[in-house]
Amino acid sequence: MKRIASVTLGLTAILLALLNTIPAFAQTALACASVETVTEGATLSKIAAAAYGDPYAYFPIISATNSQAIADNTFHFIDNPDQIEIGWKICVPAAQTAPAGLARAELQNATFNSEFGKDGVATLVNGKFSTPGAPNTPLMNSVFLGNEIAYGEINGTPSAAVILVEAGGGSGVFYALHLVQTRDGKATDIASTQLGDRINPTALFIQDNKIVVGMTTQGPDEPMCCGTQRVVNTYTLNGDKLEQASTQIVGNVEQTADTQPPATQPTAAPAQTLAGGVWKWTGSLFSDEKRTTPNDPNQYLLSFSADGKISVQADCNRVLGTYTTDGNQLTITLGPSTLVACPPDSLGDEFARQLGIVNSYFFKDGNLILEFKFDSGSMTFAPSAPSGLNDTRWNVVSYNNGKQAVVSLLDDTEISLNFADGRASGNASCNNYTGPFDTSGDILHVGGLATTFMLCHKPDGIMAQEMQYLTALQSAQTYEIAGDMLTIRDNSGAMQVVAKANLPTGLAATQWQVTGYNNGNQAVVSLLDGTAISMNFSADNRVSGNASCNNYNGGFESNGDALQVGALASTRMACAAPEGIMAQEQQFLAALQNAATYEVSGAMLTIRDASGAMQVTATAQTASALAGSAWEVTNVNNGKQAVVSLIADTKITLNFDTAGNVNGNSGCNTYAGGYKLDGAKLQVGPLISTLMACETPAGLMEQEQQYLAALQNTATFEISGNTLTLRDADGAMQVVAAKK
Repeated sequence: MKRIASVTLGLTAILLALLNTIPAFAQTALACASVETVTEGATLSKIAAAAYGDPYAYFPIISATNSQAIADNTFHFIDNPDQIEIGWKICVPAAQTAPAGLARAELQNATFNSEFGKDGVATLVNGKFSTPGAPNTPLMNSVFLGNEIAYGEINGTPSAAVILVEAGGGSGVFYALHLVQTRDGKATDIASTQLGDRINPTALFIQDNKIVVGMTTQGPDEPMCCGTQRVVNTYTLNGDKLEQASTQIVGNVEQTADTQPPATQPTAAPAQTLAGGVWKWTGSLFSDEKRTTPNDPNQYLLSFSADGKISVQADCNRVLGTYTTDGNQLTITLGPSTLVACPPDSLGDEFARQLGIVNSYFFKDGNLILEFKFDSGSMTFAPSAPSGLNDTRWNVVSYNNGKQAVVSLLDDTEISLNFADGRASGNASCNNYTGPFDTSGDILHVGGLATTFMLCHKPDGIMAQEMQYLTALQSAQTYEIAGDMLTIRDNSGAMQVVAKANLPTGLAATQWQVTGYNNGNQAVVSLLDGTAISMNFSADNRVSGNASCNNYNGGFESNGDALQVGALASTRMACAAPEGIMAQEQQFLAALQNAATYEVSGAMLTIRDASGAMQVTATAQTASALAGSAWEVTNVNNGKQAVVSLIADTKITLNFDTAGNVNGNSGCNTYAGGYKLDGAKLQVGPLISTLMACETPAGLMEQEQQYLAALQNTATFEISGNTLTLRDADGAMQVVAAKK
């Protein structure tokens, strides 16, 4: 059971602070109409449903229990509505009576003033509203009603105070306080005020003609995702405006044995600046999940100079311009450009267009992120290889074998090449090597190389490869760096060595399957049999996945090996089997939010807390996660910009064998074809199928054609728990399937 945003807070501190600093709040003695004891399988939602007939009315129970705990230590403070333990005493207050016209169902279908609405107005339907966002952007605006609803009198009129959650499709999630009263028999929005971006509401009361709001927000120097500062604000109605009457900082989120974020925040690396260096465009992600990915990032380069000038390589054209900054706000103004005719598939114009709508920037995991206006998306840039050789590291991809041929490395071998302090060094596939080098302009000389004396037998030819590579490297006469590629040539201009820059990588755009988690009892345990937990870190600072029963998502920040995961929101399913699955889910989510550092070693990810205790272990999602799997399709892209469920009483299957073949039944006919995997990239087809014609149910043959087209549009795949999602090259969802 979750609220709009997961609440992992100490309500104790807020209530105590309110008792000490806000007399009106202290006078609210929330008496218990009954006292319940938590038993196996109990949740606050179930308790609220039994007491009030409404599983969402659990917030008064939290408030009442915590108010009792202040004076009676037999009650346990509820810090997180998802984490109550067997044996705890729960205070269930008498049901609140909603004034006429202000019941939850009526509020969920009321009209509210909102800058995220259509023409400034959002009419909710079952608590939700959405509309297209700003012109010429792909974003969608959404507004929905949170679970916090409080009743009382304001200026002598029965009222409801509610919190709306508003978003424009980007990373911002905005919370607004609204005062609602009945006018002409309908719930009417009287006044509102913004509470903040990505805050966590923790209390809502109407008392003594004031609205009291407790929340956790961002303190000084805290990232937007992960605020820890507790504040209590009071608001009064003045005419048609809600005005803040007072604010009180009541501390920061306290650490407990169950919820233990880093005791010391990760130390930030020295601040990066825009000026200096060259950045290559690796792709853009829009708020509607559409993506733009260049075929060759080295053709889309960006550099900022200290004098406010910008230089752009937009595929085959060069563009000059200027830029200004104010804090992290960034404005780019492009000027003159060359007018070379680029190939039809060029993204040069699109690259320049996107640069023109940038309004802010930040650095993450060594990458530069440029954010668009209106939270509509972002561009990601990776460092281009440095202009000089010193202090660079490379992975060799091919070499001259001395027989007038440049060849790729043998399978399952690697060659590294590092330049530092006048020394060239690395591993030549079996032995380590080192020797002097010097450069002048594009001239490169590599001196006599010394090596270790190991003898490697596998694979066949490895020792010959090593000797040929070392000979080629010592033939160096010139070098050239283009993007992240290094080419070394001899004095005749013949290519000798080709290498790719070994640049730092982080968590962004990685997918993992959890293998173990800290259960909060000083033990890292494996997952229950028959369960799976996925963990995906996106390029736009979001972590998501399936926690074994429910899907979850939230924000994360990483810097070097430091990792901080913000409050996580999840769906509200209750899974009964296997036994212990819900406890496993809560323990995993708590462990993930304890993150302070991470380490990637090969295909293994280890997340630790601030003390160094292991919290989560995971393996990288690889092609093998798909090979040999069988699925039943649940949703299909119909080719009309909609992902739809299957027609009733129809079934589509999808099977991937381990030999690169895909097959299944598409509803009427059977089909088969090939598939290719490259990490998370997936190519399917071409497909062949039988030629049966099925008349019923209506639309079956059209659905079959839509499915086969969607399947062959696939460019990437993601497995989250027991769900497979296939997307096209733009990131649009094509097929969703459940594991058999």
